[in-house]
Amino acid sequence: MASAATRVNDNGTWEFPWSLEDSTTRFHIYLHFAELQTLLANETREFNVLLNGKVYYGPYSPKMLSIDTMSPQPDSTLTCKGGSCLLQLVKTTKSTLPPLINAIELFTVVEFPQSETNQDEGS
Repeated sequence: MASAATRVNDNGTWEFPWSLEDSTTRFHIYLHFAELQTLLANETREFNVLLNGKVYYGPYSPKMLSIDTMSPQPDSTLTCKGGSCLLQLVKTTKSTLPPLINAIELFTVVEFPQSETNQDEGS
């Protein structure tokens, strides 16, 4: 990951809202972070990650030139009440720099009513 985004006008919270067509839609989210800026001795970047108002992860400080990926447990999926979702990166009081993010991936779960593979194949 060669780039990252931060907010120019930092008010301490960076919000990423999105909507799902159906409030029962399940999804997986993957957040990728890496510090690309050499921080000075008096600088700190630390933030909490909230999903729909609940702490998803944190407090967190990205590692210099090392990619971290935050994701739910492998067998768990997430939902958003009413289909309205909100991801927030919230700067901690300890932080002197705004939150950053390198990439967000969001995948919805698609249920197939029957197997797409012929059960007789491969036996």
